[in-house]
Amino acid sequence: MMIGETYWYRLAALVDRFSAAAPGLRGRCQRMQQFAAALAQRQLPPQGLPDLTLSAGEIAALLVAFPNETGAIRTLDRLFNEFRHVIQRQFGVWAMLTAPFADTLAAAWQGRRVVELMAGNGMLSAGLAQRGVTMTAADDRSWVAANGTGQDPWYPIQDLPATQAVAATLAQTDAYVWAWSPDGVPVDWAVLQQLRAAQFAGDLLVIGEFRGVTDSQEFWDHAHLHTTPLTRALNRQLHQFDLINERAFLIS
Repeated sequence: MMIGETYWYRLAALVDRFSAAAPGLRGRCQRMQQFAAALAQRQLPPQGLPDLTLSAGEIAALLVAFPNETGAIRTLDRLFNEFRHVIQRQFGVWAMLTAPFADTLAAAWQGRRVVELMAGNGMLSAGLAQRGVTMTAADDRSWVAANGTGQDPWYPIQDLPATQAVAATLAQTDAYVWAWSPDGVPVDWAVLQQLRAAQFAGDLLVIGEFRGVTDSQEFWDHAHLHTTPLTRALNRQLHQFDLINERAFLIS
């Protein structure tokens, strides 16, 4: 059985059962299905996701209409909030990026040579390359043993740890980017020190959650974050749909 198939079956059944009392459930589910369908076709989703958490008003309406189904209502809420984990397991995708996000970044980076570090399955590199950006993607592939989606990446991946990738590309690179550096692993801080030592003058764009589930404490302690028209435009495309507040940061 494909990973996630049981998830979709259970979610659809509960949405069908409860949608009369909470009409917004069906629209949420449809947006989630569209998001997953795009990833299945190796395309960035056409739009971000709405807030998937049941509101207090929705929960109250469901409890009034279905007073004996509190367990099923809790299950519905949990399934909505598990969507990110389902996507991670099924597609090997951690950053929930969309086509409008890639459009915005590609417009800013036209004519630049960009390296994606810790590229995972290369989704971001593929999306930017499709939009005319010259991309190189590198990853040490240490995560592939735990998630087999890395065996068939969206974009060619150089098998290199991040610091080695920087050393190999620094002279011919205008920008570096990574999305969702592993939580608590200070490779990000090592790369930042490496770029500072080399006096790298290009962009370093980091996508993740500030002092949250991505990147290391050392990195956030020492990173200089810059708000620019580009970060404002990118962050308008990153819609928070669960407890994780994913943002784009220009770092020096």
